[in-house]
Amino acid sequence: MLRKTLALAAATAVSAGAAALAVAFANPASATDFVTLTESSGMDFSQTRVNGHYEFTDDGLHIRTDEVPDVASPDSRKVAGYLPVSTSLSAVAAAGDPTLDYDAAIGITPGFQLVVSWNGHEFILVGEAVYGGNWWAASCADFCADLVLPATTGGGSTPPTSGPGTLTEWANALDESNVVAIGFSLGSGVYGDGVLKSMTVGDTVYCFGKDAPQTEEPPATEEPPVVTVPPTTVEPAGDLLNCADFSTQEEAQAVLDRDPSDPNKLDGNADGIACNGLTSSAARPVPVLAATGASTVPMIVVGVVVVAVGVALAVAARKQRQAE
Repeated sequence: MLRKTLALAAATAVSAGAAALAVAFANPASATDFVTLTESSGMDFSQTRVNGHYEFTDDGLHIRTDEVPDVASPDSRKVAGYLPVSTSLSAVAAAGDPTLDYDAAIGITPGFQLVVSWNGHEFILVGEAVYGGNWWAASCADFCADLVLPATTGGGSTPPTSGPGTLTEWANALDESNVVAIGFSLGSGVYGDGVLKSMTVGDTVYCFGKDAPQTEEPPATEEPPVVTVPPTTVEPAGDLLNCADFSTQEEAQAVLDRDPSDPNKLDGNADGIACNGLTSSAARPVPVLAATGASTVPMIVVGVVVVAVGVALAVAARKQRQAE
């Protein structure tokens, strides 16, 4: 069952976990890498039971079990989560024991768990503070009996105090074994409550947090369609002028010469002469003043002077006759 659930989780898990572990174990002297685990990181919580609960928060992963379990299932108080990775057990052992950063409000600290694949089998190595640096094996009763190891099953059994109990000893005993997932377990059958802040494996720290809230993009504003109006060519209207609109034939002729198509119909007989009935400007009498260009004001003054002189002479002549 564990094999199937972990295989399903591995298909959806982010590759960041495995990549970070590979870098850390390949170069133990490198700087610490930080990986954030959230709801969308693909962790497998399928081993959490009915009276176990978990929630990703801004402070970390809040895990708890109910104080009163279901009567029908007294061991139903358990919270467990696993992150698929890919590395060797010897590499994990060489980097030092993995650890949990956990703030307990009630009860004990969860145990660190390594899901190990070896010789076609999968089982879990459990590291708990109460056992010091020794790790005991769970879920391996079907094949662990063939191993030359001390008691390795059951969380309540006394783990080995010598021999293959450390991760290094397990790695030496399980040649070519691989770690396919890392995780934790609170329970089963315990009452606890706390916040798991991070898991550290080698130089990689997996920090628990909450996905950033999704921000909705504002709806796109549709631009009004650009309507291109083709330019309109305005043809000049015809027949706007008649011969009566001109003072002389020359004026009408000038219009006809500009547009020989004669849209105004000024050349009725099509002889090329516009408005034959109009008088030519050359045939009109020209006023003397206009022809000479003389001003009428000086002429009036001259006339007045001549009349005055004539009157004065007439008066003088009358006086002369009276004196004789």
